[in-house]
Amino acid sequence: MKKKPGKKRVNFLDVTTRDGAYLINFQIKPEQVTNLVDYFDYSGVSHIEVGHGSGLGASKLGYYSLATDLEYVLAAKKSLKNSKIGVLLPAMTMVIPDLEEVAPHIHFARVGTLPGEVEKAAPLVKKIKELGLQAFVQLTRAPSLPPKKVAQEALKAQKMGADIVYLVDSMGSLTPKTIREYVKAIKDKCDRPLGFHGHNNLGLANINSVVAVEEGCEWIDASLLGVGRQAGNAQLETVALLLEREGYHSTIKVPFLLDVAESLVAPLFKNYKGIHPFDMWAAFLNVDMYPEGFYRRLALELGLNVRDLAVEIAEMPDFVTMDDKHLKALVKKTGRNYSDVLRAVQNP
Repeated sequence: MKKKPGKKRVNFLDVTTRDGAYLINFQIKPEQVTNLVDYFDYSGVSHIEVGHGSGLGASKLGYYSLATDLEYVLAAKKSLKNSKIGVLLPAMTMVIPDLEEVAPHIHFARVGTLPGEVEKAAPLVKKIKELGLQAFVQLTRAPSLPPKKVAQEALKAQKMGADIVYLVDSMGSLTPKTIREYVKAIKDKCDRPLGFHGHNNLGLANINSVVAVEEGCEWIDASLLGVGRQAGNAQLETVALLLEREGYHSTIKVPFLLDVAESLVAPLFKNYKGIHPFDMWAAFLNVDMYPEGFYRRLALELGLNVRDLAVEIAEMPDFVTMDDKHLKALVKKTGRNYSDVLRAVQNP
């Protein structure tokens, strides 16, 4: 994304393999984590969360996963070149041995706290800092408390040494209006960088993430195709595109991630509830590419990726729908025979 004057960089923290594991009963394979992290790293995602979907040490509480937290961390580490990996852990001292086990292989750790119980995170934050890791405190289920109460919790997290404090909409119940109220209240009390983790139960996780950034949050949690528990998370590709439109910038190669979402994430997390990459990219470019099958056949005939075809179409003057004039112009650019292409796209 290109930076515009006065706009800040957004840090995306990917939760696909961790939060997305809810969709497959925590049965994600370590080799799948290795593969996905490889693509996330190449795509420019700066921070990637791995490990048990319910957090570090969740197996001790009876939430069994296919592999151990250490196995997932080591699997992710195999692919790392530029990205940083980390884990989520509950505010329970019983997971400190688990944290110590994975600490040599990670860069950050995030402590999830319950409303009004942020003090329980203090021993974990202390240990995270002692281990030389970046410490996040997640104010989970935040909407169960009023904004001023959440702001007081954020201040406590800051005083215990948190590097980054997160407003977490676990219920997916916040709206753009209430996002503004919570972020303002926190910023009035706390001067740590703020993050936002949104769930999509009201269909607002994506726009809430954009509003959170506009209000001053520098970190956004999201997953490809919005995979995650219940209605899912904010959808990384969508939020990145929306923020790009608003002039914010990040390190993410969005078109590449759209391919990853379609080819790797969708087959793995079959019950995802996010927006399909084809529809999202067309909307971002302000073109209506319906029916999808026609445009996919056309791209194939012209030797183009369907997303590159969308770019070509978006650059055509006065395009509303694919008529004879526009089709001839596209075919001419590729050097193909018009009659051959027309026949192929009309007769699949």
